[in-house]
Amino acid sequence: MRKTCNICNNEKAAHLMNQGKFDIFSCKNCDSLFTNPLPSDDEIYKFYQGFKYSEGMSGQYIDDTKYKKLVDKKIKTLKSLFMFDDLNQDNFLDFGAGNGVCTVAASQLGLSSYYYDIDSELTQIINHHLELND
Repeated sequence: MRKTCNICNNEKAAHLMNQGKFDIFSCKNCDSLFTNPLPSDDEIYKFYQGFKYSEGMSGQYIDDTKYKKLVDKKIKTLKSLFMFDDLNQDNFLDFGAGNGVCTVAASQLGLSSYYYDIDSELTQIINHHLELND
């Protein structure tokens, strides 16, 4: 079983939990979390499924009610994947964040959430749901 950190290549990692076929590890050097095995492209696609990626929905804005349901579902997923001790001390980076459902969910869990996506349309959506300015 591979236990090498994807960020710093350190081989010292603590096994945190098993989530389905994935083992979740915490790097003892840089504190990042990583999975073993890495998810396939299809598994990543399904995990990050949002309105922008749904067939026939590209370019359409999702209504607030549906977005809230997606956020609530993602909160449950994040709670099942991660252990949060003191949420005021934890940061959450959502890189390639799409419609920001994970960012909003992490923020609602009390994490300091950081969002990044190159798609300006999606950035406007996350700004709306977090009530931010550009």
